[in-house]
Amino acid sequence: MPRVILDTDTFSEVLAERNTFVANRAAAYFTEFGNFTISSLTFFETHRGLIYKPKPKISKSLIGLIRDLVVLPTRKEEAELGGTIHGLLKQQGRTIGEIDPIIAATAITYGLTLATSNTEHYQRVIDLGFPLQIENWRIP
Repeated sequence: MPRVILDTDTFSEVLAERNTFVANRAAAYFTEFGNFTISSLTFFETHRGLIYKPKPKISKSLIGLIRDLVVLPTRKEEAELGGTIHGLLKQQGRTIGEIDPIIAATAITYGLTLATSNTEHYQRVIDLGFPLQIENWRIP
């Protein structure tokens, strides 16, 4: 099993425990590695969502995972690569939002596979020629 960085959608599903395949994959991953890795922007998006629409069960899950959570910062390298990805996608009229190019850049610069259910979305980054590796935890 490769080391992964969880995209916001997958991290939210890990916290909510609403998808059996994601929950099983998360449990196996945690058993092997002892933590989960997310970007600072995934942490931002998750926290923002919980403030906007409080969900006590998810908040409790997040609090329980905090000590076992690796939050990677957005450094100059990720910001620059994310800006390049966003700009190239925008030229093609195929944008994937403002934050997702930086999450993709974080996976690339740290050499991690991106766990996401937005595989079609991130395939656009791969189609540009960037070495992004993706996997979908919703698929057994």
